[in-house]
Amino acid sequence: MYLLCTYVVYRACHDSLIWKVSEFRSHLLQRYLGGERNFWLLGDAGYGLAPWLLTPHRTCEEGTPESKFNKAHKAGRKIIEQVNGVLKGRWRCILGARELHYEPQKAIQIINTCCALHNMCIHFKSNLPIEYHADSTILNDVIGDSLNTENDLPSADDAEYLQVAKAIRRGIGNSL
Repeated sequence: MYLLCTYVVYRACHDSLIWKVSEFRSHLLQRYLGGERNFWLLGDAGYGLAPWLLTPHRTCEEGTPESKFNKAHKAGRKIIEQVNGVLKGRWRCILGARELHYEPQKAIQIINTCCALHNMCIHFKSNLPIEYHADSTILNDVIGDSLNTENDLPSADDAEYLQVAKAIRRGIGNSL
């Protein structure tokens, strides 16, 4: 199974900063404020927990609902990491080891073009060769991220969202 690349952003900074200023995050926030509660994204521990963005528990004991949630979360996140691996395997120029030696704007165009071509290959069921590339960062445990954005709350609304998100995560863990 191959997934389409639907939202691609490239900037030279940490993923969580890109997320905080992204139009997609604003879109999801507006959907949430509009009453939609039937969608979740899975993010690694470098992202801030929100009712629409679920991240793993930082610490938990084996066998607890929290550890069950983390295992299910990790399995779900593997899908997007596999998409990244397939994308890098099909378009080897975007491998981290290869580096794009262009100005940032040109590198962005190349990455976006690779994503568009990837989507076209899927749509037309092309059998272009794919050399699967397991990036070592993909294989790292998502729980071990050192960036703590849960304590980086800019407003009271975010504190309320954090509490709601924790309750959602707890409910999912208890149901597993």
